[in-house]
Amino acid sequence: MTQHVRSPSQQPLIVGTFDTVGLHVRDLDRSLAFYRDVLGFKVVEEGMMEGYAVLEGGGLRLALHVPVAGEVGREVGGVSGITFSAPDLDEVFLVLERHGVPVGDAPEEKPWGVRSGSFYDPDGHEFLVIQKGWGAKPETRTNEWVSGTKNKYDDPVVEHDVPPERRN
Repeated sequence: MTQHVRSPSQQPLIVGTFDTVGLHVRDLDRSLAFYRDVLGFKVVEEGMMEGYAVLEGGGLRLALHVPVAGEVGREVGGVSGITFSAPDLDEVFLVLERHGVPVGDAPEEKPWGVRSGSFYDPDGHEFLVIQKGWGAKPETRTNEWVSGTKNKYDDPVVEHDVPPERRN
């Protein structure tokens, strides 16, 4: 059985360090208003090229780009893969709802021990917000609890979820 161990965040990457997440949008002005005025990002670059801006906030550098007609593989919308973490999930979703932001999943505790909810930007990109410190800790979860069924080994924990220093 292959063990999956999380790498330390300090491990150097062959590609250098993480820099920017890019999202393709239909209308740059509409998207800037959403990310700046609703979510609270700060615009740090705009006008360096048409249909492109860079924002920063919450430790994230976000580039918004209107694809040029004919660019292959540059669809707009879908799952962004971006997850935010907030201490009060209910407050986040109250603010989002006040701004008329479409909500995917309302805040709720998930079976895998995380409380989360999702929302969409004006182009349909889905974002997840989690509330850390909620629910079961990884070392106390069972595979049965996570998946709803026992595995044939009745493994009490998902090995890669337990920090190396806490493994037996």
